[in-house]
Amino acid sequence: MDDPNLSGAMADLLAMLGVVLTRPKGPQMYLGVPKRCHEAVAGAQIYEFIKGPLRLYWFYGEDRQVIIVPAVHHKKQQTTPKQIERMLRREQKAYRDGHRNGGLRYL
Repeated sequence: MDDPNLSGAMADLLAMLGVVLTRPKGPQMYLGVPKRCHEAVAGAQIYEFIKGPLRLYWFYGEDRQVIIVPAVHHKKQQTTPKQIERMLRREQKAYRDGHRNGGLRYL
């Protein structure tokens, strides 16, 4: 991250992601813990891990064996900004379309 004040929060988010990836319950272990994880886009099953002002957005892959992380955002307001919400929905749709059509690229 460009902002050195956010590097600690980013390191904590990555550590949280590491824990999620090694536990049988995966991200479900944090769902329902309001200060750690909740649905960021109502009804879309797009969630956010929370650490300070940073949000790591994610959603489940088709087989629920992977999670897709389309963005990390420095959140400055209570609700998810509409432009971020639209971008997350587009990314989720692109993933689902790519999965269905066999056209996924891994980064």
